[in-house]
Amino acid sequence: MPIGTTFTEAALRRRFDIAIRREVPGSGQYQTWPPFRESNTVIASPALILRSGVKTVEQLSNETWLTSETRPGDWEAWVKATGMPHASSQSYVTVRSFFCDFASR
Repeated sequence: MPIGTTFTEAALRRRFDIAIRREVPGSGQYQTWPPFRESNTVIASPALILRSGVKTVEQLSNETWLTSETRPGDWEAWVKATGMPHASSQSYVTVRSFFCDFASR
């Protein structure tokens, strides 16, 4: 059974048994339910914490933030949830995806 990831709506036009999505497709032809409540968490390396002493959202603004093309707006949503919607980094590294593709053998 192949398991994979995709970044386009075209994949929903192909045959599949189950899909895990962040948003519900607008077509209304699928049964949907939320399997869990998603939340964002900042993860920092112990070396960064030791080197910089980061303990607050303001201090995080001095560090480079890793972002993904497949998760636009995550940092903005996170800083809004902290009560500091104007906090941001001066430096970002953006990757295409945080996901991996798997296929059973």
